[in-house]
Amino acid sequence: MNCEDKPNLKNIHMIYSVRHICEAIHLNELKQLDKENKGFSFSLFDTSKQGFITADDLGIDDHTTLYMCGPRPMVLAIKKQMKEKYPSTEIIYEAFSFTGTFLEDIIALIKKLIKRFKKKNNDQ
Repeated sequence: MNCEDKPNLKNIHMIYSVRHICEAIHLNELKQLDKENKGFSFSLFDTSKQGFITADDLGIDDHTTLYMCGPRPMVLAIKKQMKEKYPSTEIIYEAFSFTGTFLEDIIALIKKLIKRFKKKNNDQ
């Protein structure tokens, strides 16, 4: 595989979608991750102002790996849109119902991914 063919594993962008901006929790932790990790950034998506998030809102291409977690209807809708628009994109997801989930688990996963990507980039 040529360097041009390798996906850019050092850039992680998290889109944090909430119904209302006041529901966005753990912003300090996300801002700290953003500040401390050159390859990590995040943006807030307020569905009360922007409507439901769609594949068009993700700003990705066929060379992206999409990690997604959210309510089952959202996950299934975006997965379907992604398969239609970007059939080569790898999609890894977890859907939940509103019986509960912990953002701490998502932040732990992001930290783990950052470490893995940093290690891969250092090995190259």
